[in-house]
Amino acid sequence: MTTPGTPEKGEGIGPENAHEESAIEWWFLQGFYKKNIGERVHFMVSLFRSNLGYQEKARENGFQLLLAVLDEDRKHSSSCWVDSAVVQKTVMKLKTVETHTDPAIQQAMVQELEAHGPPCPIVVQAAPNRFKAAPLEVEWNDFSLKQRGDRMTLQFNEPGAGCAVFLEIETRVPCTNVVKKIDAASQVTGMEYRSYPQLKIAGTRANQAVTGEAWMDHQWGNTGWFLNDSSRMLLGWDWFGINLDDGTHWILMLHRDARTGTPVGMHATVGDATGGTQVAHHISLTPLRYWESPKTHINYPVAWHIEIPDLESFFTFEPLADEQEIASFGTIRAIWEGAGTVTGSVRGRPVKGRARGEFHGYGYIFDHEKLIQRMGARVDRCLEKFLPRRFNETAVEKFVGGVNGQHEIDAYTEMISVPVWDLIDRAGKRWRPVFGILLVEALGVSSEPYEELISSLELIHTGALIIDDIEDGSPLRRGQESLHHRYGIDVALNAGNTLYFLPFVLVNNHPALSSEQRLRLHEIKERVCIDAHCGQATDIYWSRTMSPHHLARWMDGPIETKILQMYAFKTAAASKGVAEFAAAIACAESDETAACADFGRALGISFQIVDDIHNFSLSSKWSKMAGEDIANGKLTYVIATALRRLKPGPGARLTQILCSTELRKNPEILREAIDLVHASGTLEVCRERAREILESSWKRFSQVVRPSESKIMLRAMCLNLVDLAFDG
Repeated sequence: MTTPGTPEKGEGIGPENAHEESAIEWWFLQGFYKKNIGERVHFMVSLFRSNLGYQEKARENGFQLLLAVLDEDRKHSSSCWVDSAVVQKTVMKLKTVETHTDPAIQQAMVQELEAHGPPCPIVVQAAPNRFKAAPLEVEWNDFSLKQRGDRMTLQFNEPGAGCAVFLEIETRVPCTNVVKKIDAASQVTGMEYRSYPQLKIAGTRANQAVTGEAWMDHQWGNTGWFLNDSSRMLLGWDWFGINLDDGTHWILMLHRDARTGTPVGMHATVGDATGGTQVAHHISLTPLRYWESPKTHINYPVAWHIEIPDLESFFTFEPLADEQEIASFGTIRAIWEGAGTVTGSVRGRPVKGRARGEFHGYGYIFDHEKLIQRMGARVDRCLEKFLPRRFNETAVEKFVGGVNGQHEIDAYTEMISVPVWDLIDRAGKRWRPVFGILLVEALGVSSEPYEELISSLELIHTGALIIDDIEDGSPLRRGQESLHHRYGIDVALNAGNTLYFLPFVLVNNHPALSSEQRLRLHEIKERVCIDAHCGQATDIYWSRTMSPHHLARWMDGPIETKILQMYAFKTAAASKGVAEFAAAIACAESDETAACADFGRALGISFQIVDDIHNFSLSSKWSKMAGEDIANGKLTYVIATALRRLKPGPGARLTQILCSTELRKNPEILREAIDLVHASGTLEVCRERAREILESSWKRFSQVVRPSESKIMLRAMCLNLVDLAFDG
């Protein structure tokens, strides 16, 4: 159905004064300006005023400013300012109030904000130089927004180019009061919403005259636009402001549960040059294409099919550029807000026009693990691009060069690809390449050109797993037969060893690397392999020579320190190598490189200790055999700690089981050994030790690496790693 709107008559703007009693308020301006000759520059300005004392029924203003331009070459630049009062209030809220996002992300954000401030490119500014509620006047460094009679003036420096822009803004059609209550079934608390969809602008850009068109919205109210008070549901929205060539303007809004995407309210408001409006309460929005941000890894729908059945209308929205993301302060992290075009039909009549889309709420992280899994899926796509599931002549020559005779193509497929992809497809964590990708970004370099190179390091880890299972005689890997059981020791050995060398191909041929970087990456890879094999030699030595005599001698010395060194080689060589890879790719300074290497080593050691803890899990979620380390006669950090903590009688029994092949292979006695470890209280002690190692390294790393979204994700990865428990 359609219902009449209640437009405010008159040709002036405003007054659009501030409403300081409301919890939140914003003035939103968007449009384009151009010189007499030249392409359009599309711009967006959003000034947010928050009443930081709203809950205490006081008035304490805080401000955030978003600026964005899409220049003549379709290059997007944006900036985000936030005043220090907002930062302080946000930290307090994050520490005391549940945000309904991932707890590790919330904790990581608090720690980073307290220690180093907001992530780049968000800039903390002092409060605006001037703020006057009526008539509205805001001056904030080089930005100003002012009401001048029935007009507005806007002044800012363009993000990116830095060109000074001054615009005078006046309306072409009356103001539209957008329906406050979206519909009777809506779960969204309405806001006062005044819109000026057809404005004309004139002014200067870099002292040259410009003219153009703009759109302004002014909204104020409580926080119900963002959070459902009854269900505590975080809300997102998809909004379109459309100016059709026929002179009509369309405001389309769909609110949704940000976690599930379920619509919770929607409306369309259509106006014309006379001020008349129609409102429809049902719209259908269907994404046609997604774009993943290389900066935040947020996946946005950027092209849309729009239907408004009651108005017999449909549109296709296409962005002028996919990359129109804007950083925003808080757990939202960023929004997609950008210029586009629409084509479609209204009551059977073809139409087209300019439009702007705003897609809000896609940046919330409700489950950090799912984000890592999604990034891991990208790693898998890179691996598949590099190592084919089935070889052909071209693929073989990529690895071994030209041919002297003729290749047996099936040999490469059956002896390398088939077993390797069998293991890769068993859904490993992929945390090492994801760690590398995030680390490159935290060092200020886009990971996109290097994703395949960083992902290839997972092959070295995969090769180590294959060889490790042979050496340990492990029957299972990731819940299925180990490769040497499924394909034979000869096939598994050859496949595993091959994987150690394959990243050489990408390093040697990568177009973005300098010769110095290539040499450094080769050195890192070789050092990883040497260290890992030395660590494995130590591990084998202890298990091969395990006896009561040897164990007593080892326990008389600093065995825990030796075990941690073994972990630094066997396990952490890979994560340290990934960190050094990232630093070399980013051309990091020496202090950054050292901090990254130390952090990678600590992450690997902590991971191994946590993995040792999980080895004693009795949960069905643990994909390895419970107590496998004892069954194989291994000396791990957990087992050594348990031997230290147990009283003489139970300690002697655990020693007896560990040193007897016959006893430790007996399922009932193995379960007895597992129970002894649990009873000793060792598992939580070792988890705390893993946490201490990681925290100490993080503090050093955090001091030398700038604040960023990727750094927060790395921090959350650390927090989740040491807190992960299969037994609840």
